[in-house]
Amino acid sequence: MKNFRGYAFVKSLLLVASVGFNGWALSQTTDGGTPVPALALSWEADIKPIVIDTCGGCHNAADASGGVILETQDQVVKLKSSIITVLNEGRMPLGDPGFGSSEEGKKFLEWLSAQPDPVSYYDSTIKPIITANCLKCHTRTKAKGGYAFDTQAQVEAARRIIASEVSRGSMPQGNRNFKNSPEAKLLLNWIKALETSPGS
Repeated sequence: MKNFRGYAFVKSLLLVASVGFNGWALSQTTDGGTPVPALALSWEADIKPIVIDTCGGCHNAADASGGVILETQDQVVKLKSSIITVLNEGRMPLGDPGFGSSEEGKKFLEWLSAQPDPVSYYDSTIKPIITANCLKCHTRTKAKGGYAFDTQAQVEAARRIIASEVSRGSMPQGNRNFKNSPEAKLLLNWIKALETSPGS
């Protein structure tokens, strides 16, 4: 019995070693009830080829259909919830309503569901620009000109005056070169997207 247990232990170690460091998850058990290691899906090997083949024709840097680019893992994860919705509803990819239930579609959805929820574009990109350039004068306790930009809702409500002042070089105060900066371009493009979205 001891020899059998020793053999089983060594066999388990060899199995783990063969999986490598790419990560593995426990799949369904065997007939004997022993969990079987299964390789986790990876972006490069499993998902990127699906995205390129299924989404790349329309959502690339050159075409960017609907303003959406899906070429990198970061770009795909940022739109995680939207992609899951359109795949489950059969709205994407165009002309293939059954893709979400296909083998590749299920693999894509499984991988997406396992990804952490992304930080919103406002929090990751716009908020740091507002914090660094506007909050010296525009906070709840010091709302110069009657404007406070402590929250996203406040910034969105004042987006037109922000765009006007930044474009003229009037804001941030004392920094007329800000209008030509990459940060200003990001801010103005975000405001432009808000202006052209439904209900704006």
